[in-house]
Amino acid sequence: MHIAICDDQPQDRKLVADTLKTIAFNLHTEFDILEFDNQQSLLETINQTTIDAVLLDIDMPNQDGITIANTLGRQYPMLPILFVTNYDNLVFEAIKSSPFRFIRKTFLQEELLEAMNALLTKLANEMILLELKNGSSTSKCPILNIIFIESNRHYLDIYTIQENYHIRGKLSDYDKKLADYGFIRIHVSYLVNVRYIYQISSKGVILDNKKFLPVSRDRIDEIKLQYTRQSERFIHGIYL
Repeated sequence: MHIAICDDQPQDRKLVADTLKTIAFNLHTEFDILEFDNQQSLLETINQTTIDAVLLDIDMPNQDGITIANTLGRQYPMLPILFVTNYDNLVFEAIKSSPFRFIRKTFLQEELLEAMNALLTKLANEMILLELKNGSSTSKCPILNIIFIESNRHYLDIYTIQENYHIRGKLSDYDKKLADYGFIRIHVSYLVNVRYIYQISSKGVILDNKKFLPVSRDRIDEIKLQYTRQSERFIHGIYL
């Protein structure tokens, strides 16, 4: 896992990096840790290198961590952001950026351990492949890449970020399979990955690619509740 630490204080960066190394050893895994003392270097590196998570100090000169988190959120909506700070009073402002975790430096060991456990679980879930059978052939697609599934009589159109699939099947079967991976049934004909929902209302769902999908209006309250719970669990890493 590639983890970026951005903090203008070298002693704090070292403390976080050393704590991560200890956690990695105890979890029998490896973290490739990159350290940055300014936001511009962080952004330039993320544009060129795969980063799995970013640990951001909130209180930094020139541009605070919340501002940089909002920038990253617009460019890389799936990138987990973990705020690390000495200032507990900033948590309410930081929550607006939808961070994966808010870690206090005074409780660094225990809170960072919990956060990394949750992050590893989240990333493991996103690597799971879904088997798509079509006659005698079988394709495998990462669940994370599926945007939505549309039912059309006895067939399903599965739209992903890379390619689309047209297979014979029932939406109810995939509804059950994907319920534990961040998908919600918004309509009798649509199953949607919450990771790609830009907006949801009684009129319908707008995806990140601006595509509009209808919702079942008689279930809108239930759909909104499911969206909130699934978003918190699979985007922000909070299990409800």
